[in-house]
Amino acid sequence: CPHCKKVEAFIADNNLEDQVDSRELKNNDKHMKELEALWDEFNLPDNERGWPFMLIDDNGDRSYVSGDSPIIAELGNTFGISVPNDSAGNSSTTTSSSNTSTADTLLLVLGGVVVFAIVGYAVYSSINDSKK
Repeated sequence: CPHCKKVEAFIADNNLEDQVDSRELKNNDKHMKELEALWDEFNLPDNERGWPFMLIDDNGDRSYVSGDSPIIAELGNTFGISVPNDSAGNSSTTTSSSNTSTADTLLLVLGGVVVFAIVGYAVYSSINDSKK
């Protein structure tokens, strides 16, 4: 998906890979069910369920951001990275209940990959089960 690729490129261009834990969604029922539970939590209708999708958990105050441009803006804000205007994409659904620059947890879903970042803490990397 071109929107997922924009977010993936932003993560790579800003060297954020070492701060995220990636897990495959494709062919992984457990991770897909976790994503579906998030969609249900926010009462998203079927036509708004997709990715890229990012959960923001700020000390229990949960919100989400959906779409490449809002996710890139949120990652820029969270990690103190300047975001150029030309990085904007076409997908722009956003729901947020507070300023999340100090959010404890970010969960980002990119196509077939779930990216989980814990802001301010060392994050471990996981082994992709499908690539043995």
